[in-house]
Amino acid sequence: MCMKDDAKNVILEDFSEWVMELARVIADNSGGAITLVEREQDDTSSVCDDAAHFLKLNHKRLGRDVELYGFMGKITGIEPVLPDILMEIMLPIKADCSESYEKAAEMMKERGKVVYDSATHIDFCELF
Repeated sequence: MCMKDDAKNVILEDFSEWVMELARVIADNSGGAITLVEREQDDTSSVCDDAAHFLKLNHKRLGRDVELYGFMGKITGIEPVLPDILMEIMLPIKADCSESYEKAAEMMKERGKVVYDSATHIDFCELF
């Protein structure tokens, strides 16, 4: 196994924790517009036992459950999940929460360095 494969395995093992950290960074840098919630309805603060952790922008759900992104990374690999996070969470906050977007974009680009080959990483970074 080459060094890049070893790094990918480490990245995969902690991907769920990384996605949770990404969600925290997004919420912490949003000026209060984005919150990280647990077991809430999508558009109210009522309890929903089926939900795990997810982000809300102005009280409306962003993306999927954080834990689901982590699970998706384990079953499909991280490569297809990073663009999902970009489309479902990052792009919707770009205009209204630029600081959150910028900090999260840096985290995503760094993760992409290990996950993608250099040409794909360049293409991935151009999405931001």
